Amino acid sequence: MFLDEHFSEKPDQPFFAYVALGAVHIPHSPPNHYLDGQPVADEYPNGHLDMLHEMDMVVGSLVSMIETRGVANDTIIIFASDNGGLRYTPGIPHRPSGPLRGKKGEIWEGGHRIPFIMRHDGVFPANEQRDHVVGLNDLYATLCDILEIEIPHLSAQDSVSFADYILSQNSTEKLRKSLALFDYKKSALQADALRRGNLKLVRFMNKNARVELYDVKNDISESVDLSKDPSYQDTIQEMTKELQSLGPCPEDVNGFFPIHNSVLDVTFNTSCQFFERKPWKCDNFLEGELNCNSLCGRHKRVCVNSYS
Repeated sequence: MFLDEHFSEKPDQPFFAYVALGAVHIPHSPPNHYLDGQPVADEYPNGHLDMLHEMDMVVGSLVSMIETRGVANDTIIIFASDNGGLRYTPGIPHRPSGPLRGKKGEIWEGGHRIPFIMRHDGVFPANEQRDHVVGLNDLYATLCDILEIEIPHLSAQDSVSFADYILSQNSTEKLRKSLALFDYKKSALQADALRRGNLKLVRFMNKNARVELYDVKNDISESVDLSKDPSYQDTIQEMTKELQSLGPCPEDVNGFFPIHNSVLDVTFNTSCQFFERKPWKCDNFLEGELNCNSLCGRHKRVCVNSYS
């Protein structure tokens, strides 16, 4: 096993373990017994719940291994899902997403709001909760911040550290102000959404084109659409503009912007005309994609399919 080998061969070196558990993925085929002999299959009303039970055992085993080796004070443990839950099955006394609307892969809260737990004994406060919005993409910057690692130039474009917020719920000044979400199917953007404060703006594309607005703090099930309320019209316009800029099809930047030549270690100002004249430069400078989407964007096909 990885941990046994690591502590045997490299006990003084740090380790990283990414454990992807496919427990909730179909087909649900729970084993008869766990590694220690505990029963798994047919312990709950369906295979999905049996697999969740086994996942709980696996997580418990991994945490126990960290604890018994005496490295809990030196190990950051992160537990999270990468998607929302499955659709509710009638007759089964379990709702995978609780009161949240939608299921895995959908733009609603049930499609992407997830459980998220972090533990670092002696460092992170125990038995505390946080309620500010963060994304899994924020882990990159957060872990770099905790480990005092400098983020490479132009890396982690959509990652915002919440390291200070882990330590104190009052440290909110560096947190992200909004979070964008995107629903792709068949090379087209079906829907996107922006969470900002208590509000969540949802846009649907093409033949189902429409905008909806929800107060997800007071309406967690997204049942009351506020988009027709006159008092929210300016907010909807602002959020729509921000969502467009964060998505795969932002408008090109007018005027000049800086780009960095890492080979020569120099920074200079240019415009989208530079990439129009020399389109092969799009492969050399990420700034081309960030500022000149119509010329350098990797999602140009998506943009045509989504907005035409």
